[in-house]
Amino acid sequence: MARFKFLLCLGAFFQTTTATDPAQIDLSTRVNEVEQLQGLVVQFSDLIAAGKKMEADFSTKVSSMFNLVNVVWERQDKLDDRMQAHVECSTGEGGSSEFKLLQEQVSTLTRAFVKRADAFDTCCLDQISLKEENSKLQQQILKLTGEKSGLQKKAENAHEGFQKAQADIELLKKKLYDLMKLADVKRQKEAVEKILKNCPLSRSANLTLLSNGKMYFLSHPITANWSVANETCAKMGLHLATLTDHADFEIVWKHANTTGHDCLWWLSARNLGVGGEYNFRWHDGTKLEETSSLWREHASKAGCVYFLSRPYKKLNGLSCTNDAHFICQLPPSA
Repeated sequence: MARFKFLLCLGAFFQTTTATDPAQIDLSTRVNEVEQLQGLVVQFSDLIAAGKKMEADFSTKVSSMFNLVNVVWERQDKLDDRMQAHVECSTGEGGSSEFKLLQEQVSTLTRAFVKRADAFDTCCLDQISLKEENSKLQQQILKLTGEKSGLQKKAENAHEGFQKAQADIELLKKKLYDLMKLADVKRQKEAVEKILKNCPLSRSANLTLLSNGKMYFLSHPITANWSVANETCAKMGLHLATLTDHADFEIVWKHANTTGHDCLWWLSARNLGVGGEYNFRWHDGTKLEETSSLWREHASKAGCVYFLSRPYKKLNGLSCTNDAHFICQLPPSA
């Protein structure tokens, strides 16, 4: 509304100045025109203030402002022509200088208005650019969200496949363990049969009665792991030797030395403990105490028990899977 009134007043002013012959305008007329222009300047200033308040809705105002600027430029050109004519026709200095001052004020306000319009236009372009950038970012977010969902699905499928593969591996390990166990049993049986085949004589012919009144069988030169040695003794109606006291151990150790070799000899004691727990037991269930003086100093105390014919007269521990000579003993009731 303020802009419309301003345009009406500006149009009325130029109609008045156009209809009057410049040569006939006197000083009082120019003063009235100056006052009218001052009123227009005030209205123009009010319009600038109103424009500042309307910055929030600048996108709809920029077009109107540019139209107004075009009108001001056109009117200013006419004003310049008319003011030049007034200056040339005027005989008074006061009116001319005041009119020039008014012209400068109008030019200053016009430049400020154009600058403000340019700023509005820049803001508008920036807003459009930001909207376009935001739209691109939204599209990228949607694309990445879709890719994320696809990757999550692939990860879930891979995890399921990994779990299935783990289950298959555990099953294969169990089957392999069972096969290895069967193979061990088969090898053990074959080893026992081979040992027995190499000992064709009767059990009594291979037994030696020692001074402690007990009968023993020494496997030299045959060697086997502890399990095969234990089963071989059992096949012969014997068991691995049980030496629970120093007297029996001394007698058997001396007899083993007659073989003339530094041999390892399996005995019946082995560790039945779980998870490294100490629980060494002889064939008859008697416990071989951890503090027993039969143990060699710093003995390993693991696996199965053996002794070395020379030079140590003590017990030691060794993994049951190792091969060694063995000593069988005739049970008291046999």
